[in-house]
Amino acid sequence: MSIPNLVEPGTRFFLRQTLKTCHMRNLNFYNKLYNVILLLFFVTIVGTFLYYKKTHRLTKEEIIKQKKENNIYFIEKLKTYNDSVLKQSQSQSQSQSLITNLPMYKSEFR
Repeated sequence: MSIPNLVEPGTRFFLRQTLKTCHMRNLNFYNKLYNVILLLFFVTIVGTFLYYKKTHRLTKEEIIKQKKENNIYFIEKLKTYNDSVLKQSQSQSQSQSLITNLPMYKSEFR
């Protein structure tokens, strides 16, 4: 026995093709919608970042002031380092007259 077909073969083919085209149209629509949303999100983030950078930019006077403060800081650090090195070298030269920093050996027989 054969299984009865309630729909003609031409009609079945037409309905399947129609459903396939509807499915493809829906996929295209959702893909385009998704891409537009991602584009808007990206543009918003980049725009916000650029606006923030523009509004929080340092003025020329602030840049000059910051450079002067940095220079003063480095000069002070160099001076303290130089002073500490000089103090160490002076204390070492005073504390040791020999190269090895060993105490002098004194013999009783001499």
